[in-house]
Amino acid sequence: ESDVLILGISKDNQLYWQVGKNPQQETDMLSLEQLVLTERRRNPRLRVAIKADKESEYGTMEDVMAIMQKTNTITFSLVTELVASSKSAMKS
Repeated sequence: ESDVLILGISKDNQLYWQVGKNPQQETDMLSLEQLVLTERRRNPRLRVAIKADKESEYGTMEDVMAIMQKTNTITFSLVTELVASSKSAMKS
């Protein structure tokens, strides 16, 4: 059993979720609160990672964060897209 719930926000603001190797499933804002509560009840060690497309609307992310607060999921990870660069952060 995985300890990570991945919440995805697509560029057209659709919500998806996945735990471990289970298939990704679509959800909506109305169902998200109960989904998070159910999954956290099932696995108290569950961590949440939110992966939002850079083209998704900020308001959608704001709504997801409000649900995280409402479900007392006060710590979560934001997964961002790496940008390729000719400059390396490791160069001195």
